[in-house]
Amino acid sequence: MQDEGAGGGSETPIPQAILLAAIVDSSFDAIVSKTLDGIITSWNPAAERIFGYSAREAIGQSIAMLLPAERLPEEDAILARLRRGERIENLETVRVRKDGRHIEVAVTSSPVRDESGRIVGASKIVRDTTERNAAARALARSEERFRAVFDAAFELFWLLRADGCVLDVNPAAIALGGVQLQELTGMPLWKTPWFAGLPETQTRLEREIGRAAAGESSRFELVVRSAGGLATLDFALSPIRDENGRVVLIMPEGHDITERKRFAQALHASESRLAGIIDSAMDAIITVDDVGRIVVFNHAAASMFGWTAQQITGQPLDRLIPARVAPGHLAAMTQFGESGATRRSMGRSGEIAGVRADSTEFPVDASISHVEVDGHQLYTVIMRDLTTVRQEQTVRQGLEVQLREAQKMEAIGTLAGGIAHDFNNIMGSIIGNVGLAKADLKPDDTARLSIDQIDRAATRARSLVRQILVFSRRQPQQIHNQALRPLIEEVIDLLRSTLPSVVRLEARLAEQPVHALVDSTQLHQVLVNLCTNAWHAMRGSTGRIELGLEKIALDSGEAVRIGDLAGGDHAHIWVSDDGCGMDEATKARIFDPFFTTKAVGEGTGLGLSVVHGIVSSHHGAIRVDSATGKGSTFHLYLPATSPDAGAGAKPDGSWHPAPAAGQRVIYIDDDEVMNLMVGRLLERSGFRATCFQTARAALAAIEDAPDACDIVVTDFNMPECTGIDVAIALSAIRADLPVIISSGYIGDDLRAAAQRIGIRALMAKENTFEELSQLILRILERR
Repeated sequence: MQDEGAGGGSETPIPQAILLAAIVDSSFDAIVSKTLDGIITSWNPAAERIFGYSAREAIGQSIAMLLPAERLPEEDAILARLRRGERIENLETVRVRKDGRHIEVAVTSSPVRDESGRIVGASKIVRDTTERNAAARALARSEERFRAVFDAAFELFWLLRADGCVLDVNPAAIALGGVQLQELTGMPLWKTPWFAGLPETQTRLEREIGRAAAGESSRFELVVRSAGGLATLDFALSPIRDENGRVVLIMPEGHDITERKRFAQALHASESRLAGIIDSAMDAIITVDDVGRIVVFNHAAASMFGWTAQQITGQPLDRLIPARVAPGHLAAMTQFGESGATRRSMGRSGEIAGVRADSTEFPVDASISHVEVDGHQLYTVIMRDLTTVRQEQTVRQGLEVQLREAQKMEAIGTLAGGIAHDFNNIMGSIIGNVGLAKADLKPDDTARLSIDQIDRAATRARSLVRQILVFSRRQPQQIHNQALRPLIEEVIDLLRSTLPSVVRLEARLAEQPVHALVDSTQLHQVLVNLCTNAWHAMRGSTGRIELGLEKIALDSGEAVRIGDLAGGDHAHIWVSDDGCGMDEATKARIFDPFFTTKAVGEGTGLGLSVVHGIVSSHHGAIRVDSATGKGSTFHLYLPATSPDAGAGAKPDGSWHPAPAAGQRVIYIDDDEVMNLMVGRLLERSGFRATCFQTARAALAAIEDAPDACDIVVTDFNMPECTGIDVAIALSAIRADLPVIISSGYIGDDLRAAAQRIGIRALMAKENTFEELSQLILRILERR
């Protein structure tokens, strides 16, 4: 190789031996020569360093001493290829050092020829890749965490003259720049394509090469152009001297650290993002090392515990745990790390106790994870303050109790309502037939006493049915704006004739009018029930019952405390007694359906649950004051109204229709007893009645003679079809024929359907026969 001077200077031959020796001696790689039989003939310093054999020990020995037994066939194959003149580049394999340690190497083997071109031996360049491969494997493990890929590359070598001009370039550098050696030879390194367009790099490189020419070594980072763009090199310049100590060559060496730099930047960005996530997390995140010192303490943790990160970092974790439980928690954390357990939290309950900077304790939910870094355990604890959660749980438990009670009352009400409606039909039949029987008896008939007893018992049974219907809230209300004092006075008059003489009934009623929107029948029932209970609380002894009424104004706070009422004027009604009173356990259950303190046969336990249902349906509230041995007072609060509110809503009841005079009525009901009873009552009242037990038979009769009837009364619930279906069929036969539907329950759906198809009236089955008779006459009179 010739040294070509820049600028046309004289050419000075460079001794080939010096050049090769410099390359061989300064190489990072082992350079070994061998015969075609595998006998080592040369051994450079790098080979001594890599394999542990001195040149004296190695030269003359078989190259096989460096191969593990399983690799011997590999060497035979390499020698065979070299004899054929092949070059073997970068063979990744394994070799054995003098100390027996296996190392990973990359081997490039080339045939050596004599002057005649005959292959007489081979040279090997062996690079110890153990550390590089270990680093690559470590990097591959890291990429799972940081999602970056870095490829380890061979060093890049340039061989320069002392003036910085290129003499030779190794394949790795060629590959990096994507250039040809012929294009570069004799060109100053800083002007080569690797540095084109990078003025700062060019200036730096020229200056550092000048220092190398003066005998100084240097190492620095350098940006170069590569086939794929810009790359960063860990760059070193080493001067090579001749035997006189004169710098004759400069050996640049470069390691491509582009990926490492990118990885570092990505790692920094990832750590920044992670730090941002940790600091913005709503839960406290605390990381401690294997001796319990805090190394991470996010903003949420600072807010939760009252310490700043600066104050607590480096402090032991037990600063955040009450002293009484700290040893147990720290032991559990250590055990967690040693066992690799994956449990949700420390402790059976999933909770631990925390302590704030002000020494107050509070409950936290804690989950823990750990990771091992360089043989050290790091524990991360995520904590959530449970103080608010516990408060909310207490509130929720209270609401759940209320919900269960409401669901229980609703379920029982539905059951009771269904039974009551069926029973109502039975009682209607009994009461109707009793009326017919009484009409057939002479005034002095001895059977009249028994009939009267049946009538009274049936009436009491119907009263119980109505209580059940009120409790189930399936009985339609007739709400009117009414003065309450007259209603209460009616109750007092009734009770005076009912209560025993040993009970003193007193009234304390406000003189000023007190009005409210109420169903008078239901309010009457409420007061009778309360007064009856008061009488029973006296247990047969003498006593006093007070029934009172006043108008009061409740502020919003007091209204809510009483029973979730709205603030404003309210009618306050109370029933007070001086009976046995109640303890707290009894008070807590008095409004439960079927709960009673009475003996068997003395009560159903429905009275107060009905009272509660009625008061609630009137948008009111009920409160009880009672203590054992000191009597009880029930306070009712109903929204008060002005005297004229809802005026005109209640019929005046002054219309009295003329008696029936042969009007033709068709009555349809699938209950045979009801059919017979209603038919007889209609006939006795002056109607001409025809009763049918099936809708099909009734429709057939009307279709045969559409003008042979004046009005149709039909049950709503029947096996074949509903009363609505009957009315629709009748409208096709005779559109002007009036229809009344009777039902045990008149809901919004039934009302809407009746209005849509033109039903003249809906009537509850519990209404009396006289009310049915008047309704028929009223409809026929309006035709």
